[in-house]
Amino acid sequence: ARTYESKNEIKLAIKDLDQALQINGNDLSALLTRARLNAADGNDDQAAADIEKALEIDPDRPQAIYLRAVIAASKQKFGSAISDIQVLLQDDPTNSGYRLQLALFYVGDKRPRKAIDLLTSILDGITDETDEDQKQIKASALQARGDALLSVGKHAEALEDYEQAIKLEPEDTQVLNN
Repeated sequence: ARTYESKNEIKLAIKDLDQALQINGNDLSALLTRARLNAADGNDDQAAADIEKALEIDPDRPQAIYLRAVIAASKQKFGSAISDIQVLLQDDPTNSGYRLQLALFYVGDKRPRKAIDLLTSILDGITDETDEDQKQIKASALQARGDALLSVGKHAEALEDYEQAIKLEPEDTQVLNN
């Protein structure tokens, strides 16, 4: 399945995972991989079923909760997505990736000011721009905050964020477009 996935042959990867799960229906790795691939392939119902089974086996599995949040958001169910990310943040409150995702869900839920506050706190917490992960989080947070600022009519502030983001990621076409 991993080989097929690396070759972008999603349906064949899912087929192999189907066979693996016939052998061991409780294999969390196979369930979550199949859920992720089904979600990417537009099979949200199958993805949701795999996630729920994984959560029956391990109710606190972060990967399952996160994937469930992403699928909910893709269906414009931002309340559920936000709730799931907040659950993850209870165990890992400083996780920048979760916090960034929560801010993006706030934007989707038409709460840009809440997103701006959260994104500002994420940006204030970045201390090492030479660290590649923090650099990426900063660029993403600047872009997201710029988008949120645009949505509330703060164009000059949005432009400042976009300009800082471009310095970090000069080839980011979405930031360049904005």
